[in-house]
Amino acid sequence: MTERLSTHLTTPQSPTTTTYEVNHSLLNKEQQDITTFYNVENDVLFLQKYANSLTPKESVYYLKENVLSLLSEFAGKVPYRNITYLLGEKGLAYGDIRLIDMLQYTSDLAGRQSREEQENIGHTWVYHEFEKSYQQARLLKHAAILSPPKDWDYGYLFYYEPEFDPDLGREAVKMHAIKYGEARHEIKNSQTILHRLKPNFFYRTAREFLEFPIFDLDQSANLDTLLQAAGVSKQDVDYSHWFENTVRQDKIISYGMERYIQLAIDFTNSANLLDYDSYDNKLAEMKFLLRGMYNRATKLKEVYEGLVTGQNTLYPANFIFEAANQLINKAMPIQAFTAYADKPAVVIGGGSCPSVSNKNSSGFMSSYQLSEGLSKGISIESLISKGLTNNDKEEDSDEFGPLEFVCPHSDCKKVNRRPAHKRIPICQHCGKDVKCD
Repeated sequence: MTERLSTHLTTPQSPTTTTYEVNHSLLNKEQQDITTFYNVENDVLFLQKYANSLTPKESVYYLKENVLSLLSEFAGKVPYRNITYLLGEKGLAYGDIRLIDMLQYTSDLAGRQSREEQENIGHTWVYHEFEKSYQQARLLKHAAILSPPKDWDYGYLFYYEPEFDPDLGREAVKMHAIKYGEARHEIKNSQTILHRLKPNFFYRTAREFLEFPIFDLDQSANLDTLLQAAGVSKQDVDYSHWFENTVRQDKIISYGMERYIQLAIDFTNSANLLDYDSYDNKLAEMKFLLRGMYNRATKLKEVYEGLVTGQNTLYPANFIFEAANQLINKAMPIQAFTAYADKPAVVIGGGSCPSVSNKNSSGFMSSYQLSEGLSKGISIESLISKGLTNNDKEEDSDEFGPLEFVCPHSDCKKVNRRPAHKRIPICQHCGKDVKCD
């Protein structure tokens, strides 16, 4: 991450800053740009608000996992959502938030016998066991919780498994939220899945499913077996595994990822010093990089589908695994990435998981949104199922006025946008304080 993005984007083969933004009017309701579903500013907000105690490597880790999850859900359409927690001396945490503390806070707010308390009992048990096993240097291999639906027509199988990250040099715990069909207030399919996982287990109520995790899964259990237990086909399981591995190894995506992360970190450190135009230009650069990564990931999926169906005659069979790794000329990743980024990143039909209700991001729950929800006492399951609602979010206005405002001065009257970090709105057109009479 030693090279700065601005250097690359001023090369002859790269677009100028005026081409960063996409004309969304060219896309219909079924075809929206990826930036409609993902607010890149949330990554800056996460670093500013929930990463103060993290090391630089940990901050990079969270940003990378966040973007990879986005690509899996919207480009890959994999049938589950990933959330990765870090496990260390302070326990199991997401950013600066220790999960057990937040679950207790959520239960206290919701009250006794609430659905939230029942959900949190099971997840808290899992978190305690991972923390205890970490302290005893005998890390828990896996855990699962089945969550029958209450207010929607699907349930979730939450599968936890540890993984050692060599770059961090420490353990992480990845939670896979696997959606399965079930009528609301029913448990029949949940019982069928439970039987597939543990034939000798039988739960009679939703509360039993929520409060009693499964720790003694078969030693050969892994994500693939859990997905199949939830009804995902073997073909889709194999594809999902392939897609996530390929995206992580792809040279073009890695090129964009490094620059996106470095830009987000630099942006975070300088955000309070930027003027309005510079602030918006930085966001436009991040959107440009996100589009490139998304379009490349979408292309990889298309190539896979073509090879599987036997309809792809443009690429040899080894293209998926080797083509991006054959970029010998250092300039080629720049050219290849720009070709992907310099066009709309069209999303058809949204992501593979339920949409998040959020004014700034109508489809993906980012690290910032997850942290915001946890800090407000919203349960993990509610966040995954419906995200942050308008009532849960901080309002888009404060004592200084809304994020978007019309300059009140008669000689101006132009629409302004106040970046989230600016507490006193100044009109960027006439320079006057909008609070003055």
